[in-house]
Amino acid sequence: MKNNEYSQFETKKNNVLKMFKEVNIDEMILDYLESYGYDIKNKNTVYIVKMIKKVLFNEMMFGKGFTNGMLETNPSYLFNVFGNNCSPEIKSRIYILLKENNINDDLNVFVLNASSSIESSINNKKEEKKKTLSHKASKWRIISSFFLSYDIIIKVMIMLFNNDWDDILKDEIHKEYFMTILYELRELYKTKDIFPPQKQVFNAFHLPYKDVKVVILGQDPYHGVGEAHGFAFSTLSSKLPPSLKNIYKELYDDLGIEKDYNNGDLTPWVKQGVMLLNTGLTVEKDKPNSHKNLGWHEFTDVVIQKLNEKNEPVVFILWGNNAREKKKFITNPKHLIIESAHPSPFSAYNGFFGSKPFSRTNEFLKKNNMEEIKW
Repeated sequence: MKNNEYSQFETKKNNVLKMFKEVNIDEMILDYLESYGYDIKNKNTVYIVKMIKKVLFNEMMFGKGFTNGMLETNPSYLFNVFGNNCSPEIKSRIYILLKENNINDDLNVFVLNASSSIESSINNKKEEKKKTLSHKASKWRIISSFFLSYDIIIKVMIMLFNNDWDDILKDEIHKEYFMTILYELRELYKTKDIFPPQKQVFNAFHLPYKDVKVVILGQDPYHGVGEAHGFAFSTLSSKLPPSLKNIYKELYDDLGIEKDYNNGDLTPWVKQGVMLLNTGLTVEKDKPNSHKNLGWHEFTDVVIQKLNEKNEPVVFILWGNNAREKKKFITNPKHLIIESAHPSPFSAYNGFFGSKPFSRTNEFLKKNNMEEIKW
């Protein structure tokens, strides 16, 4: 064999072996045998698997005609897979195994049929993979249209947050589940009333990672029209949602600070290092927790884990069960966890009122020589 021919042969062989590995060929063969009524728990099954794999390999390397010819002209062809180790005992075990499993076909015919069926399954998997890749590509095109311009598309790919969060979450925002979230949202925004507006979904990340010293974690955005704007519990509406009213009430009871009930904008807190984050970043109108299965929880799990890695002390204020589930990710002893019921009217009297999160936060910050929050 010439060098060029040998090189081509080796390349083809490696490609076939790689494909066998990708599809888990042994498992595919066992599945076929089991569907045929075979007892795959029998330890002698390994002999049949090797034979089928040998025929399948040769068919892919040299074609079906060549392989059929070898089977017809060389009765020992199938047993050559065992090399010099193919004793009469092994042959006997194989034929007994076929009989025990009610396989009445000639051994060559049985192995050829199995090889042909499995090859068809492999080809089907290849087609499915092509369709999946094509679907992923179309997903990205649709995801791109979720945003308004090419510049913003680039931000999704490279600089979604335009601060140090981009580097910290760069691996996460390129994962399939995150792309799927954007894809699903693009469709949902078309047909339903989703909050906050598209441009404001990631507003919580306007606060750079390095500047975060307090995290207030809630469930999901306000589900009323004009309320949510991407910062948990904050609103630009002049009409305060009930949860925010209760937050203001607790703030007054805790620190004696009286807030303007016509102003629910909490971004002054953000500017001091308070990250206002929800476990889910979007919601459907009038349907609280409606996007709990969209994938946001996986994303915010990672966000909390990354914040837990900060060397500087951080206060984590967890309001409600969804937020408290993230407690398991906060393991750094430098940090403080303050947890309670959600400030919603449905649960505020179950532990939110009287929890004094604001004074406890400032006490902790002061103790660690950090600037207190002007609530």
